[in-house]
Amino acid sequence: MLMWLAARAFAQGSPAEPCGPPMLLGTLPADGDADVLPAVVITIVFQAEGGSSCGGAFFFGELWDADFTTPVAAGFRTDPTGLVVTMTPEAPLEVGQAYHLFGDAASGPVDVQFTVGEGGLPMTAPDATVEVEAQPTCGSLPRTTLVRRVVLDAPKRGLLQARTLSDGIAEPWVTLGLVDGSTTTWEGVSDVLGAGHEHCAEARLLDETGAEVWVVTGSCAATEPCPEPLREAEESGCSTVGGAGRWLALLPALVARRRRQPRAARNRTR
Repeated sequence: MLMWLAARAFAQGSPAEPCGPPMLLGTLPADGDADVLPAVVITIVFQAEGGSSCGGAFFFGELWDADFTTPVAAGFRTDPTGLVVTMTPEAPLEVGQAYHLFGDAASGPVDVQFTVGEGGLPMTAPDATVEVEAQPTCGSLPRTTLVRRVVLDAPKRGLLQARTLSDGIAEPWVTLGLVDGSTTTWEGVSDVLGAGHEHCAEARLLDETGAEVWVVTGSCAATEPCPEPLREAEESGCSTVGGAGRWLALLPALVARRRRQPRAARNRTR
């Protein structure tokens, strides 16, 4: 957890990191969905244009019945990335009724209508390939860039998340995107400080209630430690053993010793 937080601080403080405005990627449930479970947790997912988001995403709006007569009491929460907003109704929604999510998001209006049932949305089966690549960068601030890749054999629906376990210590789950049947491959990139560690990837799918449908453990990747930085003396090309460097190192002591000799002693040496 501390490694992840440090990497987040590094990424946010790097002036070379490209960033763009958060753009609305989609919602779960999506517009037109039917048979959504009554305990639905509405998820609004944004995507950063560029390497990272210039500021977090937001949503201002309400969930209404289909006739816009009665708003539904609900709470909002934004995940640590600032790109996923969840809206949780205070009570289960009514089976057989239509609901309307309407409001403004970071990149434009949100207008989603869905119908509640008892069957639930068809979720993606756990036939997934999960891989991780580790690319170390050495220097004054060594770091490792992790690329997580998830490939689904038969995507249907769900919220796809991934995380990395670095030397067995797990990062928080990060949302890769919404599964809607149109895409089979997702990628996520993050930085961790240091090198010389083993990183393993995991992926999971959440349904429209936020419940975990499945978890898949994927591949691992290890990196070599960065070389130790050169000491100041080595970088300057000087040596304190033998040669001119030895006499230069002794010179201050010889001068100080001569100054401590009595005047008479110094005269005898002339």
